Amino acid sequence: MIVTSHNQGWKITTQRSHGLLAAMLAFQFEIDLPNEIMVPTLIAIAEHDDGVAETKQPKNLTDAGAPRHFLVEKGAAKTDLKQYQNVIELATSKSQINALLTSMHLNFIFSDHVYGEDKLMDNFLKDQEKNRKKIT
Repeated sequence: MIVTSHNQGWKITTQRSHGLLAAMLAFQFEIDLPNEIMVPTLIAIAEHDDGVAETKQPKNLTDAGAPRHFLVEKGAAKTDLKQYQNVIELATSKSQINALLTSMHLNFIFSDHVYGEDKLMDNFLKDQEKNRKKIT
């Protein structure tokens, strides 16, 4: 979730709705591609991070009960990969462009990952790199 606090509470952008926002932004660019490429690309952008029901997971609340912004640490030494594996599985089942964009997005999210600290994450990111090479 993307959480912004203000005087009356919080503005919460869920994972699923931030994909729609990204697709709306992408649509504003005048990209000269055939519809058979552009439409699946916009759909892939909109759906790039589906598969997460973040509002139903208690780990998405802070200790004080506030909604947790996605960049706020959860206190775990290692990242729970189940969510990201589910997102990739769902993206892969939709299309190659969806799988590619989702994998690139996860690579961006974890761009500050230090290899050697979390072997499961190391393997996950290496697998994503291999998958992206296969697709392209």
